[in-house]
Amino acid sequence: MRSRKWAPSLRRLVAFAITATVTYAASATPGELITNGGFEAGMLTGWYASSSNADLGGDFDVGWNVASSAALGGGISVANPVGSYAAYESFDGSGPKTRTLTQGFVVPESVSQAALSFSDSWYATTFHGGTLPRLFDAYLIDGSDTFDLYHLSALNASPLPFALQSFDVTNFLQGREGDTVRLSFVTTIPEYGTGPGGFGLDNVSLLVNVPEPPTFTLFGLALIALAITLCSKRPVGSERS
Repeated sequence: MRSRKWAPSLRRLVAFAITATVTYAASATPGELITNGGFEAGMLTGWYASSSNADLGGDFDVGWNVASSAALGGGISVANPVGSYAAYESFDGSGPKTRTLTQGFVVPESVSQAALSFSDSWYATTFHGGTLPRLFDAYLIDGSDTFDLYHLSALNASPLPFALQSFDVTNFLQGREGDTVRLSFVTTIPEYGTGPGGFGLDNVSLLVNVPEPPTFTLFGLALIALAITLCSKRPVGSERS
């Protein structure tokens, strides 16, 4: 009975194809889903800002804007940007009201890991008999489903430097492939003339890992098939049994 032996070069080709297939099938590529998360465009490009009633302006009641310093952005006593720009707001005026800064993104296929992060800086104090805290929340919203990521309640707080906030949002995004999800930052100003205060936001990021396209896996399988075909046609020796 004759059996065929594979030439060394073909054995190496098979080994390479198997290794490449397993490696590419298991790998994942991180992708950024947030546009202009560092506000380095110098404006709110990619974001939508709104207020439930008019902002009075000046340096005490300024809606979301992008500036190169806290003073220019109206963020009273808030830290300057981590980079060249950051988003700011101030709140001592026309309450009660809410402000929202939001951006939508499409969830990619086959999310294996997702991490959301941002840096925030804030300051708050009460004047004029204000008794209620200002609130800041971060949400992921998909239709009627809401994931409350972050909640801050500030009645009186000393000025704070930018601090990084990080969240694993893998479970929320998995199974929502193709959906348009909104990331929303919501400020609640509960009463009129609460006292000087401000908020800064910078370095917003949503990194999502997705497996490499199946093209690489198919390519590896094709190599294996080719190697086996060539081996079957090119015996390099035989042995009896």
